[in-house]
Parts: sequence; structure tokens; C-alpha cells
Amino acid sequence: IHKEMEDVEKKILYYEIYKAKKGVYEEYQKKNIFTKDAFYNENKKDIDQYKVVSGKLKKLLSDKEKLSPKKWNEEKSLLMANLE
Repeated sequence: IHKEMEDVEKKILYYEIYKAKKGVYEEYQKKNIFTKDAFYNENKKDIDQYKVVSGKLKKLLSDKEKLSPKKWNEEKSLLMANLE
């Protein structure tokens, strides 16, 4: 149960960061070749964090699992109830 709880908590944490940085990353993707580097340099931390948590989420999710923070929070509640 502890491993499952840890995985669910990681998914929730990574998703929060993913959601917060997604807009900056999407804006970066839309930039043309002339403005992309400058935008990246201004937003390097956010873009890099997005890439890292996106990769970590992909590793934690099963092949068919989608981003579903509501489900993860429910799963966390069930696991906590089982621990008590």
C-alpha cells in the first residue's frame, strides 16, 4: 500500500507542476525559429520543469492511463482509508 500511495502522490504532484507550466511550454512550441531561442532563455526554468515532469508522468502512467487527477485523489483517499 505504501508504494501505491507514493506513486499516487507523485502523480498528483507532477500533474500540478505539469498543469502550471503547460501554458508556457505550449507558447514556446508556437514560437518561430527567430523568437524561439529568446523565449526559451527567458522561460528556461518553466520549460525544463515541464519537460521533466511530463517525462516522469509518462513513466508512472500505464499505457492506457490518462491524466486524471480527480481519479488519483479518490485513489489516494481510498488508500489512506485502508491504512487506518
